[in-house]
Amino acid sequence: MQIETLKEQDLSAFAEIYVEFIESIRDIGFEIYYDYKPEMKEKMERVFSIAIKKPEWKIFVAKEKNKIIGFIAGDIRQTFFPYSKIEKIGYISAVYIAEEFRKEGLARKFEKKICDEFFSKHNIKYLELHCLTNNISAKKCWNNMGYETFREQLRKTL
Repeated sequence: MQIETLKEQDLSAFAEIYVEFIESIRDIGFEIYYDYKPEMKEKMERVFSIAIKKPEWKIFVAKEKNKIIGFIAGDIRQTFFPYSKIEKIGYISAVYIAEEFRKEGLARKFEKKICDEFFSKHNIKYLELHCLTNNISAKKCWNNMGYETFREQLRKTL
């Protein structure tokens, strides 16, 4: 298995696994919020085609026998508090690993890769991510890598 930067020629396969990711969080969250429109895959290809060219974005994919089996996506953004002395943070926007490749340490490898080859090179000192409240396995995984809850987001349906 190799981990590499997402390339233009892999965008279609990446969009397919991204749909799997959205479906998995929809199923974990039992949320209509994550139901997607039929044209999402094509839109994702366009969005990520632009994103991979931006210096503040990075996507790594893991491949097994030339098939994408997982990914991590991150970017550099402003902190949520505009007056903070910390101006920029690293944000892990998505991580997904195909079910048959879970529990093999791939999340940790992804996190190390994006830290070493992206965030550290931009002098980022803090990383943040969001996790669904009822995604217990993801929370445990991130906690085991040193992440701590410091802010919670609430939502209300009107």
